[in-house]
Amino acid sequence: MRKISFLFLLGSFTLFIYSCQKEQGCTCQEKQSSSTEEKNSKGKSDGTHHNSSDEKNDGIRPAYSYSLNQSSTWKMKWHDEFEGNQFNQQYWTKIPRGHSPWNKYMSFNKNCYEVSNGTIKLKGIVNTYGEKAEGKVPYLTGGIWTKNKIDFAEGIIEIRFKVEDFEGAWPALWLLNNDSAPWPDGGEIDIMERFNLEDYLTLSAHSDYTYNLGIENSPRNTGVSPFKRGEFNIVALEIQKDLLIWWVNGERKFEYPRVDTKHKTQFPFNDHRYFLLMDMQLENGSVKWLKNPEKLPTQMEIDWVRYFIK
Repeated sequence: MRKISFLFLLGSFTLFIYSCQKEQGCTCQEKQSSSTEEKNSKGKSDGTHHNSSDEKNDGIRPAYSYSLNQSSTWKMKWHDEFEGNQFNQQYWTKIPRGHSPWNKYMSFNKNCYEVSNGTIKLKGIVNTYGEKAEGKVPYLTGGIWTKNKIDFAEGIIEIRFKVEDFEGAWPALWLLNNDSAPWPDGGEIDIMERFNLEDYLTLSAHSDYTYNLGIENSPRNTGVSPFKRGEFNIVALEIQKDLLIWWVNGERKFEYPRVDTKHKTQFPFNDHRYFLLMDMQLENGSVKWLKNPEKLPTQMEIDWVRYFIK
């Protein structure tokens, strides 16, 4: 009887040990599987983008502290790091050609765009593709926008970019309103423009108040800032309820406030949502800067775009 009881107890103990090992093994396997899936979701790279617009994504913070608030108070809303070998079509569309000075050379030609090594290059090139393919224009330029896809309001937009020294180039990072308000009523915010070989960036805000009414000095709607030539720079636009602030490499360089005026169109920038344009442009209106087209191509390179909110 004791022998039978002993064998019974021994068998029960063995079964208990086996069950524990099996349970632990499953738990370990589940954890390993979960870890692998998490790693793949963060590091997947198949030529397309997998950047999330979740404000908790990656724990990315602004590159600098802005306004009177520390960077830790800002939350990531959306970003694009330009990984892979093509831009994310959920975020961006190539800018079509138009009749304005800035978009008269815009092209869908693949040679105006390059995504590699974690950056996007927007280029200005000579039109060697013929009138039938590209129209009767001497040059082609590349540009992308978030129109009808991603829009921006109060918060901070940060962009890390680099421009080349090229006589006749006009690279720009800017915002237009993403609704039906006509230009300039809906406002235009030039986060950064670099004209020709200037050793500074131009920062400006435009509206019916500045353009049609011609009030450009009350308050002043254009500022300038030095930048690191031939290197990456970080430009940021902070949109507040009654104030626009431009930052270059962490330094506050210009602001455009709402002022007390009878003209209601002075500060439309809190009444609309905006889409982002990033483009290489050549020449400006009737001013012919491009003296050495044989030296093309030239490019603007963007490392990343990040949008933070409170």
